Amino acid sequence: MRKPVTSKGKANIVLIIATIGAALFAVAWAVFNIVKNLSETNVFAIINGNESVCCVSTRQEAEIAIRMCSDKISSSVGDDEYTGDISISLKKIFNPKTVSSETASELIFNSLFPGYVRCYAVVIDNTRVAYCNSYEEAENVIKELKNSALEALIEISPENDQIAFNNVFEIVSAFAGRARVLSLEEIRENVIGKDINQKASETIIDGTRVDSVNGMNASFGGGPVDYGVSRNYGAESNRIYDLSFGKTNIGVDFSRVTTVTYTEIINFDTEYIESKKLYVGETRVSSQGSYGTVRKTVMIKHNSDGSNSRQTLSSEILVPAQSEVILKGIKKYPSTKPTGSFIWPLDKYTVTSYFGEYRSGFDKKTGGHLGMDLGVNSGYPVMAADGGTVILAETVTSYGNLIKIQHEDGVVTYYAHLSEIDVEAGDRIYKGQIIGKVGMTGAATGPHLHFEVRINGKSVDPLKYLP
Repeated sequence: MRKPVTSKGKANIVLIIATIGAALFAVAWAVFNIVKNLSETNVFAIINGNESVCCVSTRQEAEIAIRMCSDKISSSVGDDEYTGDISISLKKIFNPKTVSSETASELIFNSLFPGYVRCYAVVIDNTRVAYCNSYEEAENVIKELKNSALEALIEISPENDQIAFNNVFEIVSAFAGRARVLSLEEIRENVIGKDINQKASETIIDGTRVDSVNGMNASFGGGPVDYGVSRNYGAESNRIYDLSFGKTNIGVDFSRVTTVTYTEIINFDTEYIESKKLYVGETRVSSQGSYGTVRKTVMIKHNSDGSNSRQTLSSEILVPAQSEVILKGIKKYPSTKPTGSFIWPLDKYTVTSYFGEYRSGFDKKTGGHLGMDLGVNSGYPVMAADGGTVILAETVTSYGNLIKIQHEDGVVTYYAHLSEIDVEAGDRIYKGQIIGKVGMTGAATGPHLHFEVRINGKSVDPLKYLP
């Protein structure tokens, strides 16, 4: 028969169970710490004050994230340096969740500027003047700003109904506080004004005081942004206007604009093509160039400094220009040394008088013809019978325009009655080179070439030396 368990026995059983439970818990805790220690990883936590923003794998990634955030703040918010106590701390964390540098920079930005949203900034000459929810709204803001200013300008100066802005209007992606991002209706109500009051003001332009007359200003009570336009008269006829956005003043420069349509000449290009048929230095027009015409429409801006600038709006070619093609010789010149043999000075001719013939009225002193006459049309090219040096190229009494070429062994050739001389005394001439053109200068009754050969100063029959 089983004995009943006493109170003392029950206490012992509870004690045993508690001891076993504590032992099991200690074993489990030890196992957990072992596993935890084995699973912990060194990471770099980015801290904003006392708040942990995120963790990244390396210190370099943390530094990159902070730098990216700083650049974003500088370009989006407009501050050169971010606010907040940002630091990097090395931590050993069990089963950590790390992010990339790009994600970390976004998280840092959000922790520093929790009230900022992505938006579109309206920029005039690098100054941000308004923030919009959409790109389309920003475009409409710029359009309405321009129209408002132009309407005010035309009201005071109707003759300037054609106006151009010299300022740069831009739209950029940005971050801004929610309160600064307005709808188009809010911007239209608070920025683009309705009430225009004329006033006089004092303006300093390039260090010179200029009193403005019949200026205008638009102010809006109670609105977050004040917008005003004032017209200032300077030495020139153009006006400079001021836009006021809160504490920011932006000078908006207008120019008068004239649109002109006119026809302009198009110069033709010159194209050079190498030719083996021409000697080096020689050229010949292969295809004559012709000018073209183009109809242009240009916008002329009359700037405030007195200068003008042009922008081509359209260009229509009426007649295309035709390039001129010129052949450029690349053939080397033959030697100018005498060869000892002659060629005929004309490749086309009729012998009209031979050497030694007596011609009444011409040969009384010489007793006979000192050379031979080769008849051909005036202007026909004359060639050197052999290589040599030009010793005379001028007009000589009865010879008319005369060229003398010194060859070798005292041989000199004469080319007379020329209409044109194409060489000069001292030139080195190669065999067959064009030296002039046939004419009838001097004692001549018709166009022909008088060709004469002298050896040591004595005239000889040219036929003995010609092929």
